[in-house]
Amino acid sequence: MQTRFRTGGCLGSPSLALAALALAFCAAPGRAGEMVEFTNPMGGTTRAYLAAPEGDGKVPALLVIQEWWGLTDWIKQNADRFAEQGYLALAVDLYDGKATNDPGEAHELMRALDPSEGVAKLKGAVDFLRSHDRVDQGKKLGAIGWCMGGMYSRLIAQQSEEIGPTAICYGSVATEPSQIEALAGAGRPVLGIFGAQDRGIPADRVRQVFTALKEAGSEVELHIYDDAGHAFMRPGGDQYVPSAARDAWQEVDTFFAEHLKGSD
Repeated sequence: MQTRFRTGGCLGSPSLALAALALAFCAAPGRAGEMVEFTNPMGGTTRAYLAAPEGDGKVPALLVIQEWWGLTDWIKQNADRFAEQGYLALAVDLYDGKATNDPGEAHELMRALDPSEGVAKLKGAVDFLRSHDRVDQGKKLGAIGWCMGGMYSRLIAQQSEEIGPTAICYGSVATEPSQIEALAGAGRPVLGIFGAQDRGIPADRVRQVFTALKEAGSEVELHIYDDAGHAFMRPGGDQYVPSAARDAWQEVDTFFAEHLKGSD
């Protein structure tokens, strides 16, 4: 069981939904991105993993934002699968090369990253994409993040008008009216993927925020999975829920196909 809350738009054709489901957990076969560097507004250098689709035509682009573990193989694989679907995907390294599978170390790495520094690195990534010759500059950029990255997908959307469709996968939400208005932006589409059993992000608070976003003029979709908690999309994790993760990936794929590929 899950809670679904959707306003505006459509879920897409059955063929699109089936294709999205088939791609749910597969990194792009045989595809490997590359590490790139760019400057950020703080004057430093930020590294990121760039995955590009085949060919040399203009394509929509999106930011892929890490969990508290760092720029792990799973995040790179997610960038690869977005590239396979026709997006230029940039996974930003917010920890400057550090990554871990130890929860204690991950907690310390997250605490050491000031949100203003994280947003600055993402703004540098936005500038990088805006200057890339493969990016369709007539479209807004997309953003998606998981856990800590879900929070940063929200923050970069609130602070950059270049960001359009935004997906928040069990990232923290903010109820302050000013933050709601900033995230809603000119009707910015926002997708929420959450678990009802997430102890750190109460489902009632999430519903409150998405109701406020709708009232502020945003086109919103909210999916709260009754049997899932935090981090349920990450394979191999203790809280991984395969059925919920498959459905969530289908919603993510349909969301960006509709709002990023399908936008003018």
